[in-house]
Amino acid sequence: MSNNEENLSMSHSTLSPWPTPKDYFDFFFWLLRCIASFGLLFVVLSFVLDRVVPNIATVDITGIVQQFVKTERERPISTLKKETEIKAFSHRLEATLNAMAKKHHCVLLPKEAVIAGAPDVTSGVEKQLQVMKTHG
Repeated sequence: MSNNEENLSMSHSTLSPWPTPKDYFDFFFWLLRCIASFGLLFVVLSFVLDRVVPNIATVDITGIVQQFVKTERERPISTLKKETEIKAFSHRLEATLNAMAKKHHCVLLPKEAVIAGAPDVTSGVEKQLQVMKTHG
């Protein structure tokens, strides 16, 4: 037998077809690194997408405006005062809707435009309108 043949036959006899505990250990840590990497990737992507892709929420604009009209109709004030109140309400409503959209990072749609599946933020808008009205 030549020297090369001896080395070849020895290497075959020392190699086992069965994995050693070190092989399992290496594989386990490789798998653990993969899982950790995918987990980190998922967390980063969900954070980025949450900041980039806005959510959708609904507001019952019709109900809010109808309630305002009903309240103003019952008040015995002059037409000029009513016009002033309407302009002030319009500005408060617009500011509240912009603040709510920015705060919740969402696009606000009229409640009637969404069939199902979007959270309704009408009560929050109404509370904020009351706060703005009382605090000027």
